[in-house]
Amino acid sequence: MQKKVLVTGASGGIGRRVVEVLSSEYLVLAQYRTHADRVPVGENVVPLYGDFSDPMGVEAFWKEVKKFGTLYGVVHCAGVAKSGLFSDFSDREIEDLTFRDLTAPMLLTKRLIPGMVERKSGSIVLVSSIWGVCGGSLEVAYSAAKGGLISFCKALAKELGPSGVRVNCVAPGFIETEMTAMYSAADKAAFCDGLALGRPGTPDDVAGMIKFLLSDESSYVTAQVLGVDGGY
Repeated sequence: MQKKVLVTGASGGIGRRVVEVLSSEYLVLAQYRTHADRVPVGENVVPLYGDFSDPMGVEAFWKEVKKFGTLYGVVHCAGVAKSGLFSDFSDREIEDLTFRDLTAPMLLTKRLIPGMVERKSGSIVLVSSIWGVCGGSLEVAYSAAKGGLISFCKALAKELGPSGVRVNCVAPGFIETEMTAMYSAADKAAFCDGLALGRPGTPDDVAGMIKFLLSDESSYVTAQVLGVDGGY
């Protein structure tokens, strides 16, 4: 029987490529909220609308997902980013970013866990960020939410390990996507000058790591934060 995997944020730069790569081996449920036209198409891809802006949206999405039965894996790519001085953020902006980037993945994962535990197998991959590891100036709220994903990963991996379910984080650095297109060429060059590899990454770089974490090749890998950052 073909394994089923859920990928959130399937219309984003990283999520879209993850869906494309995984659909060669899995049936992929591809969640999107906007830009439905950017979600990959194919016989192994099932686009599913989902709004993760509040708990009701997460629950509504879960009701659609569970129609497909127990999933083997989930890749949490969905999220938002907003830069600026932390003191300039409104309370609502902080609350919204934190919910979308941290709380929503936690709520959705909670609903997926029982099926994986019952089958004694599964792989959960959380897409954090280099800023979740190091923290970034003008990225305070984002860094806090992505850092929370890392702690969630490490704790949940210990809780689920005895049941054969693995939990890992991928922490991308500067990846060329629509989200990073806002930065000027000078800003990109300045950032990449500080990298061991001296260049930005691509969605392929991240998708390859995620494919590995879902596969049996990583069967002894859990509670890890794997940087895809060019040597930051």
